[in-house]
Amino acid sequence: MSFTSYAPDFEDVTLWRALAPLVDGVYVDIDTASPTAGSVSRAFQERGWKGVHVIADRSALAGMDRARDADLVIEARIGSPAPVAPQAGPAVLSIAPSIVSTEDDAGPDRLPGNAAPILTLDALFARIGAATIHWMRLVLQDDANAVFDGWRDSASRPWILLVKHGDAACATGQSPDWEPYLIAKGYRHACSDGSNRYYVLAAHSLLAQRLKGMHALEQAADPAGERAVHALQRKLFDAQAALLSSEERTAKAELELRSAFAEAQQVAVLQRQLHDVYASTSWQITTPMRWVSRLRRSPRSALAELGGKAAGIARRVRNMLLNHAINLVLTRPRLKRMAVRVAHRFPGLLQRFKPQIKVVMSAAPAPGPSNPATVIGPRFRSLILDELQRPEHP
Repeated sequence: MSFTSYAPDFEDVTLWRALAPLVDGVYVDIDTASPTAGSVSRAFQERGWKGVHVIADRSALAGMDRARDADLVIEARIGSPAPVAPQAGPAVLSIAPSIVSTEDDAGPDRLPGNAAPILTLDALFARIGAATIHWMRLVLQDDANAVFDGWRDSASRPWILLVKHGDAACATGQSPDWEPYLIAKGYRHACSDGSNRYYVLAAHSLLAQRLKGMHALEQAADPAGERAVHALQRKLFDAQAALLSSEERTAKAELELRSAFAEAQQVAVLQRQLHDVYASTSWQITTPMRWVSRLRRSPRSALAELGGKAAGIARRVRNMLLNHAINLVLTRPRLKRMAVRVAHRFPGLLQRFKPQIKVVMSAAPAPGPSNPATVIGPRFRSLILDELQRPEHP
């Protein structure tokens, strides 16, 4: 699957490779200058993610609101004002998309002129609510300590914290002065490039390992082998996405299996209860009443069903009487001789009652070689079997 990057240093590619298996994620992008050019969140928004934008430049607010109609856009700049109790709001995914100004809540923190009001990270997290934040991007200038000083009481912790800094010491690989504050919040440094540092919560160490692995591949790749490295990375990400999809399908199948088992148990209970009802004495006694009621409601269908039941009962009675008659003939010598004569004279009659004769003879005891009291003799049995195996009369 192709991925279009809008970020200047491919930050969106790095974040997407780490969080690609997730669907419908949430992000917080602070100090975005444009909804498309140089945007880290644009590629995520195209893939169904939702998020919050905190913008201090009023000239970028209108364009951001038109381009990100599914996101929440706040006019403010992140800083460290005097402590003000934040107003709790609903989750970010339930807020109607609009431009939200913090002018009413800022009070004395509103700067003179047209400058945007100051919003602390605690107040921002309170406005977002209880939604899980998968990544947040901060742009630090000279007031880096003031930005982190506004994050005191909130328990919200984005999984990945992308800090864009302008400190020359960070570009040389040295740790910045504000890094201990993030470490105290539970973050660990995963990797960094010339202008960005990636921090991951300690509880999500797998994300840190993926970021480190991808950064190491990018650093070690030479121009000649860059295409092969990207191909291997794509295979790795596709395999991870397939694994996550397989786990989701397995969980869904297990849930469906449990639901089907519960339904089967319920059906078994209902069938047992219905069998008890049908076997009860009251149900047998009230059968005529039910038939009378059905005759009144739908006489034609009730009579047709009654006719079918009567025909079935008649067939069963006829077969039972015929079996008794055949058994009686086979156990009486005179009747046997008469039956043989009739069979020779009327072969079609024997063919008609062949199934019943087979049933009766299969149930009769086998003749013994020296038992004079055998009901069906071996000669008569042989004669009957010959007649049964004879092809039917044309």
